[in-house]
Amino acid sequence: MPSCRKHRSRIFVLGCFFAFAVKLTLSFTTYGTNDVLTWEADLRKIQSEGGLALYRDGAAPSWQGKTYSVEPFNHPPFMIYLIRTWGKASAVSSVPLRVWLRASGAVADLAMFLLVCGILKAERLPVRRSALLLLALSPVSILVSGFHGNTDPIMVCFLMLSIYFLDTGRSVWLAGAALGMAMNIKVVPIVFVPAILFAIGSWRSRIGFALSAGLVWLAASFPYLVQDPALVIRGVFGYNPVSGSWGLPEIAYLLPGETLDRYRLIGRPLALSVVLLASFWLHFRARSATLFASCGLIAFLFVFVISGFGPQYLSWIVPWWVVLPWRKVGWFYIAASLYLIVLYTAWTRGGWYLANMMDHSPLPTGTLLVFLLEAACWISVGTVVLAFVTEFQRGTVPPGPPTHIGQSGVDANS
Repeated sequence: MPSCRKHRSRIFVLGCFFAFAVKLTLSFTTYGTNDVLTWEADLRKIQSEGGLALYRDGAAPSWQGKTYSVEPFNHPPFMIYLIRTWGKASAVSSVPLRVWLRASGAVADLAMFLLVCGILKAERLPVRRSALLLLALSPVSILVSGFHGNTDPIMVCFLMLSIYFLDTGRSVWLAGAALGMAMNIKVVPIVFVPAILFAIGSWRSRIGFALSAGLVWLAASFPYLVQDPALVIRGVFGYNPVSGSWGLPEIAYLLPGETLDRYRLIGRPLALSVVLLASFWLHFRARSATLFASCGLIAFLFVFVISGFGPQYLSWIVPWWVVLPWRKVGWFYIAASLYLIVLYTAWTRGGWYLANMMDHSPLPTGTLLVFLLEAACWISVGTVVLAFVTEFQRGTVPPGPPTHIGQSGVDANS
């Protein structure tokens, strides 16, 4: 038995480092997507005019002498410091910013995997070894972290750290600080706040968690938030993602008349309202659900009803599917993987170097197949939402440990 466990551990280690090696290889041998071009334009803007100019003017990506339309800067102010750090690392090492950006995501994925293992153990959820191995080898993680070139995996890692701190009885101040850091990467984790606050057992701990998250976010936003608070807040919280070919906005696009224009007015508040209602439902109708499982439902539901979409958003739901049996999530795992492989193949024109999705001329071969796989992926996300709801209603997701979040261990530290 000990030798068998040791063998399984070696398989997990090999799986994690194989995926890590593939991500690093992609980082060094490819350019990524047009998001990388935008990060490079952001760095040039920061170096020439300062960080606040990004919120005021945005930055114009360029490739081989062609300049594209200005991209607004919608990231929290902390990202200005991180972009500068990548830029300095690039200047010192002669390794391009695009490599440092994607290597950061690869490291974040490793940490995320370890945190998920710790969370499953803390919540006494079933540890399906095959699921964990598939998580370590997730094609979505490999393609988003190794090729795409965005910060979503880093955000997810800090979100996992916050849940881990709560589940293991650490200080709510530490958990709040981790969530604040997740929101310093992207503000998306705000959708998990209601479910987390409901899971925390006392008002004292809830206040401590919220204060810590808010203070960390504010501190990391200095001095830009102080220099022009309206500009920064409008840039970060007023951003509305592009209504691409995904889910509800795609259906609105296919309907006649001005349906898409009308949907754009209500799409974001509708998505946030659905997630908030789901948080209330979890609190009052699925009280035995663990925090990680509850956040899993929130993550899949939010991606299902989101009003704008980018393929890197699929990394938001990478950790959560391990809660459910493979027969309920296998379609999603396969559909998401195939969708990203075909998407990047199409938009790199088969060369797997630069997927410049801003360049639509000529339209890449395989666009129809991309659309069909995108629709299949969206439907598969919806089936996982239904699977979570069904499992919660049946009570087949094991309840959490007796000492719940916000009680003894957490309050003692708060």
